Amino acid sequence: MRSLFRKLTRALRHRLGTQTLIDETSALRAEVDMLRRELGLLRSADRSTPVPAPAPAPAPAPAVGRAEFSELRHALDTGMMGLQSSIRLLQRALEGQSRPAFTWATEIGHLQPDLVSGMKSSICRVEDFAHPDFKRWIVALGESPRFHRKHWELTYICRVLDQFGLLAPGKRGVGFGVGREPLGPLFAKYGCELLLTDQGFEQAREAGWVETEQHMTDLADLNHAGLCDPALFAQRVRLRDVDMNAIPDDVTGFDFCWSACSFEHLGSIEAGLRFVERSIACLKPGGVAVHTTEFNLSSEDVTVDNHATVLFRGRDLHQLAQRLSAQGHTVAPLDFSGRGAEMEGFVDMPPYRDEPHLKLALMGYRATSVGIIVQRGAGR
Repeated sequence: MRSLFRKLTRALRHRLGTQTLIDETSALRAEVDMLRRELGLLRSADRSTPVPAPAPAPAPAPAVGRAEFSELRHALDTGMMGLQSSIRLLQRALEGQSRPAFTWATEIGHLQPDLVSGMKSSICRVEDFAHPDFKRWIVALGESPRFHRKHWELTYICRVLDQFGLLAPGKRGVGFGVGREPLGPLFAKYGCELLLTDQGFEQAREAGWVETEQHMTDLADLNHAGLCDPALFAQRVRLRDVDMNAIPDDVTGFDFCWSACSFEHLGSIEAGLRFVERSIACLKPGGVAVHTTEFNLSSEDVTVDNHATVLFRGRDLHQLAQRLSAQGHTVAPLDFSGRGAEMEGFVDMPPYRDEPHLKLALMGYRATSVGIIVQRGAGR
């Protein structure tokens, strides 16, 4: 890999528009080399090899915790993936591509959409961006199509609710942790009656959501893109502060509910799973819940838990599906497999790109977005 890097660097050093990629790849190489050295030190320490010391008796190195070793191992794996991704982009530039990156505009003609009827609880995939409904919904949301997982999340929620016939006049929906997302205004435009919720101002300020302008403030702010007529928006939408860890009992009787990448911020994996369970109780029998969150692609074992942001593993969501099924609810089939498209191998590294941004390095793991669909049982 290093010889390939040197070859590409020499060939591209004077090519227009590639210097940034070369700099990024060089930085990744340095990071990977550093991680390799640290991992080697940890391995040596883990064997409890005696280390020389001024004292007469040699002191053994402290034992390294398994969690620390695993965390560094994943950081090294992620660094290697980032290095491989940058090399792919450099190869594309060397082959004479007009842009050394994947974009929706340049790649859409080469992708085959998955046109199988019925949506699944699934991860963000490249072929979803080729589905006719992706462009339809992202344009309706006032955005230009991009290979970005946040675009996938927003359109995934729209597609699910549309499939169930819920984006229609008179349908009642509740959104959790809505921040300043455009879904509420769009759903109100289609005639839905909505309760849009977010955490209280002080909580949001302490968590940094206010400073980053991701917290719900008022109706005008939520409808800042003008997706819905202001008078209709005011008529069809109510705002309320709601703690997703303690949803009030009077939030009930809705046809649908949703959240977009919110329940990973509730403090733990178990808290997130409990939220999804509790959200089902907000629905009428037959009502539909659709939620998206962060998904750990690296491991079914170690992950990030008990943190401001957690990463859900496949096994966590399988456990959730079992719990919900036992309560009489229907969970759309879980499918966390990839399809092997070239772009599936690209892992975005901080600072993140506008596109492609489908998989990313997050807290030492490969991650992406995942959606889960639940229909409330008739007898619950």
